[in-house]
Amino acid sequence: MSVLVSLSALANPVADCTNLAAANGFQGWDQIAVLCRGAQSTAPAICAKAAVNNGFQGWNNVAALCARARSNAPATCAQIAVNNGFQGWNNVAALCGGAQSSAPATCAQIAVNNGFQGWNNVAALCTRTQSNAPANCAQIAVNNGFQGWDNVAALCTRTQSNAPATCAQIAVDNGFQGWNNVAVLCAGATSAEPATCAQQEVNNGMQGWGNVANACTERGSRH
Repeated sequence: MSVLVSLSALANPVADCTNLAAANGFQGWDQIAVLCRGAQSTAPAICAKAAVNNGFQGWNNVAALCARARSNAPATCAQIAVNNGFQGWNNVAALCGGAQSSAPATCAQIAVNNGFQGWNNVAALCTRTQSNAPANCAQIAVNNGFQGWDNVAALCTRTQSNAPATCAQIAVDNGFQGWNNVAVLCAGATSAEPATCAQQEVNNGMQGWGNVANACTERGSRH
């Protein structure tokens, strides 16, 4: 005996998400596609509705904010960030996109209070964090003389400790050159091992600071 199953009865979360987004008044099919791409439920559409109700502006920014959302957390994070004075809807979307809580907004506020500059840099620093660790790491790095807000953000983003800042200081003390290279070397570090590795590679004759950084970084084990 054969069993016929209606296609409409089959679960299709992407279609459900796009239908709900359109029904909620979301504008632009290209942006709806971005919003609901890879959706596992209607959560991105629900998040988007919450963000718009909170006054979030720009359909492309809302899509970036809520894409792949599993809850309203990105919208809540964004509202807190905006209330705290965070500037630029695209920057807020970059900060809170993929958030699982309001932690990125809290991290950003601490970083700004510490004097961190550039809303895009703050967003890059605190995106997807679950704690204030990136802001704390950044403050230590800056106090140690690390140069370039974008480099500091790249160094400390998504860290769970101050280890990247410690690693960077050791690398610089060892003569490692190029702040961007140091950021690549020590991003994601959980210890001083990348700096130790770099010193060994340089002593062994490896050429090019970027090459040494790529050889010794722990970043690949984190992503």
